[in-house]
Amino acid sequence: MHEFKTKGPAYRTTVQTTLRASYTNHYRRGLIALLDTLEFRGNNTACQPVIEAVEVVRRYAKVGNTTYYPRAERVPEHRGTAGQWEDLVFKRDKRGRRRVVRMVYEIVTFQALREALRCKEVWVVGADSFRDPEEDLPADFAARRVENHAELRKPLDPNIRPAIT
Repeated sequence: MHEFKTKGPAYRTTVQTTLRASYTNHYRRGLIALLDTLEFRGNNTACQPVIEAVEVVRRYAKVGNTTYYPRAERVPEHRGTAGQWEDLVFKRDKRGRRRVVRMVYEIVTFQALREALRCKEVWVVGADSFRDPEEDLPADFAARRVENHAELRKPLDPNIRPAIT
């Protein structure tokens, strides 16, 4: 019973409702202000939907109190819009058309952005911790590959497993 209460659909609904209320009443203002300051980039195509979603959020951040994004707006789907949040992100309007709920979409986009920043799929221009991962390696890394791998105690051939000590 304890596991059901802490992992079941009722618990998930409670968490989602609480997160949505906290976001819309408090956190949104700060996160939207950050969007005006930060510039996000990515080095691969897998993270592009998240970056495009952030741009959509930025574009509609100052729009009045609207529930849905305009039907003509192309709202990119990304990993955050699927799964547990999907039924909250996409709703049917009075005419039965599939629409994207703005506040929920913003929440899942920021969650996806957080995950992408953590694994450096997305990076922030001019940042230190969340900078372009290409800047993490020394400029002469390839030229000094043997020395660098020895210093890191890693084999040159990725197929060779190091001995466990």
